[in-house]
Amino acid sequence: QGSLSQSIYDPVQRRNWKASKETERASVLSAKDARELVALAVGGTYLQTLAATARVASQQAQVDNAQAVYNQAVVRKTAGTNSKIDVMRSLVELQTQRQRLSSLEADLEKQKITLARVIGLAQDRELMLAESLTGNEAPIPSTLSAIEQADRRRADLQSAEAQVRAAEQALSAAR
Repeated sequence: QGSLSQSIYDPVQRRNWKASKETERASVLSAKDARELVALAVGGTYLQTLAATARVASQQAQVDNAQAVYNQAVVRKTAGTNSKIDVMRSLVELQTQRQRLSSLEADLEKQKITLARVIGLAQDRELMLAESLTGNEAPIPSTLSAIEQADRRRADLQSAEAQVRAAEQALSAAR
């Protein structure tokens, strides 16, 4: 004599299965969100490094200008058409501009180290930026469409919603 039993529909198991699927989806979305955060951090640091490079180039132009003014003041002093105080003023300005350049170059090196750290590059490697900072005009979307698009694409919100649905399914299965 034998007996056989089979459950055709088990609502508890079905809800537990749905909860596990939602938990899996939430995990995938959390991983996607983490990748997006890393990309955001790298992109922001890269742009800060490009901006620091532009500041150094701008300051170098200021140093070159101050050097030209100083050279001109020395020539005028030699010709007798300029006083020594004017030469000293232009020398002080030149030294001030050089000091600013030195400070900006140090900031650029710090920024490069930060970028290398963020992208996982070895600290003993020299980092050379391939592109300069250029402006591109992009159309500005309307506020409502930008908010709507952000709500649809944000992986962190989608992950949280999936976690809520998984918790609801687990609660329903427990009941």
